Amino acid sequence: MQIEFTVSGLKPTQRRRGKPVHELRPVSPAVETIVLAYQIEQSVREGRAKDYAQVASQLGMTRARVSQIIRLLRLPPTFLDTLLLADPMSFPRLAERQLRPLIAD
Repeated sequence: MQIEFTVSGLKPTQRRRGKPVHELRPVSPAVETIVLAYQIEQSVREGRAKDYAQVASQLGMTRARVSQIIRLLRLPPTFLDTLLLADPMSFPRLAERQLRPLIAD
């Protein structure tokens, strides 16, 4: 079984025929990882993946790395909402490492 994960709409669009196309603003690496965490969680919940070990295998990651990514979903919900919905230009670019101390164990 092959599982497909995409983080759509997070990279700038390409120009076509020399005409500018609306380009998306750069997104923080932490936000990209949180989106991936939601996608992994959803695939396991919906049965598209048996467990996190299968996801790790499909993505070429270790199980520890997938668990680390999933733990980001333990951030306070208000913080997650702010991070995911904030204008990238008005919110500081965060690395995942900066968020780890905020995770409730």
